[in-house]
Amino acid sequence: MLDPIVKEVDETVSSVATSLLSRARKNDQQSWTLLVEFHAPLVYRWCRSRGLNSDDTLDVGQEVFAAVAKNLDRFEREDARSTFRGWLRSITENKIRDHWRRNNREPIALRSDESLGTLPGEADASESLGPEVKTVFLQILEFAKHEISQQHWDVFWDLVVEEQAPADVAEKFQLQRHNVYMIKSRVLRLLRSISTEKGETEE
Repeated sequence: MLDPIVKEVDETVSSVATSLLSRARKNDQQSWTLLVEFHAPLVYRWCRSRGLNSDDTLDVGQEVFAAVAKNLDRFEREDARSTFRGWLRSITENKIRDHWRRNNREPIALRSDESLGTLPGEADASESLGPEVKTVFLQILEFAKHEISQQHWDVFWDLVVEEQAPADVAEKFQLQRHNVYMIKSRVLRLLRSISTEKGETEE
């Protein structure tokens, strides 16, 4: 079973992507911009893992998001395990294969130290943040940084990003453990709110 915090982070990433996707379908340009901003580093990571250089990665990345924009209405969450991230990876893999075909070359084997992670729509079964989730999550977190107090940022970073034990985080910041969890919940709620019509701010 997934660690509760890891599961919450994964659900937050999926929630933000789904909400932005829904609004982007309605021609909301800001939502589309955020959707691309949050996921571009993930596409970059996949492309580099497949052996593309920086210039080719930028070209393929543009092709990926052009295809996403063209097919926004075709993406549907078929079940609870279907994710925008999985759909995006499928498109990216197709565009990478197209790139190698155009250049009459075989795809470079995936480097063992840069796994693409889980299959499309498949949950990360570990108790740590998977590389795919973490890549997108850090983008979302950075975007909302100005809405988070310094203390809450530090507590949240140590607990969720650095994956330190709640007891250790509580001791470091001289807080009760329930306060650490409260800060975690408040920040995650804030992150989810950035993709809604009326974003909330941290109290």
